[in-house]
Amino acid sequence: MAAGHLYEYGRGVVADSGRAYHLYDRACALGYAGGCYNAAVLLEAGKGISKDLTRARELYAKVCQMGSNTACDRAQALARDAGP
Repeated sequence: MAAGHLYEYGRGVVADSGRAYHLYDRACALGYAGGCYNAAVLLEAGKGISKDLTRARELYAKVCQMGSNTACDRAQALARDAGP
C-alpha cells in the first residue's frame, strides 16, 4: 500500500493516480483496509481513473465492516446522495 502513496503523491516517482489506484486495489484484494479506503477515495473523486460512486460505496462499506467509522459515514453519504 505504501507504493500507492508514492504514486499518488509523486514521492520519488512521477505522480500517477491511476497507478496508485491499482496498487491500492491490489492491497484491498489482500485484505488491507487502508488500500480499500484509499481506492474508494480515488474512485469517488475520479482522480486518475473514471469516477465510480457505486464501487466507491462498495469499498467504503467493506472498510466499514472492518471497523472504520469514517468509512461507514462515507458509505452512508454516498448512498444518501444516490437517492432512491
